[in-house]
Amino acid sequence: MGYFLSPLPIAAVLLMILNDRYLKNEFPGALTGKISDFAGIFFVPLFLVAIAGFAANFVFRFRPPFWISRAKLLWAIVLTDAVFVAVKVWPVANAVHVGLLAAVGFPSVVVMDPTDLWALVMNFATFLYAKDYWQDSKGPSKR
Repeated sequence: MGYFLSPLPIAAVLLMILNDRYLKNEFPGALTGKISDFAGIFFVPLFLVAIAGFAANFVFRFRPPFWISRAKLLWAIVLTDAVFVAVKVWPVANAVHVGLLAAVGFPSVVVMDPTDLWALVMNFATFLYAKDYWQDSKGPSKR
């Protein structure tokens, strides 16, 4: 679980919270409009892998529950990117996303802006970051 609770993913989450709750209101503009996108594209795949590990541990009692592999990460990146692209370019997906956020207590405005797709370059950062934590059936690769 170290890949998920390390300083870099935690900083990405804190940056998203700071940006969405303060910076966007105080300093509206292109930069604050992109910060959360870049941080989210970095963090969300790691979050999805951790949630999948938690669910597998809860249901199947796997040990250790929070390992990460190349395949798990790539699936999480594909899922994250598919949702992100849909929300940024497809009005129906955007409306559903905003509705779901409101339903779970996070009313938001999600601007449809195709230039936000530049944030997808963060997939490379996520991949490079997670490489140090990959495991296979033989155990951890480095850490």
